[in-house]
Amino acid sequence: PGTRLQIGLVWAGKPTPRDRSWPLPMLAPLLEDPRLAFYSLQVGPRAADLAAAGFDRLVLDLSPHLKDFSATAEVMNALDLIVTVDTAAAHLAGALGRPVFVLLRYVSDWRWMDDREDSPWYPTMRLFRQNQPDDFAGPVAHVRAAIARLAEAATKPTAAKP
Repeated sequence: PGTRLQIGLVWAGKPTPRDRSWPLPMLAPLLEDPRLAFYSLQVGPRAADLAAAGFDRLVLDLSPHLKDFSATAEVMNALDLIVTVDTAAAHLAGALGRPVFVLLRYVSDWRWMDDREDSPWYPTMRLFRQNQPDDFAGPVAHVRAAIARLAEAATKPTAAKP
């Protein structure tokens, strides 16, 4: 009780295809809850988005330490939740059995199927989809609400044992 949820964040995949990445500023509402601590698991050129958006004060950049999947897996295993777009990080978190929320574009890869909030491949994964093209606010609001419920449960005092 009283500790902040530790959340990893990935907002972009490879430069192509572009339909998997999200503009980092659209994730700003997630960063407002003081019960949460965010860590960037973003690697590659888009890791620089953190400073460019002015979020480097709100999100600790772990990219210098993420040299390979093994290092990323080690970090993911220490986190309470991973929030990511459709990238290898989503699959790694799912394969590790870590709680993971995946933000999906209106038209997403076939692996995520249609009209599902879960993944048959990864039981610890929840999918948050755009209802319309370029609707970033809707899925982010749903993720924010789901994280708030997790934070509430994590910080709720437990009854003292007699």
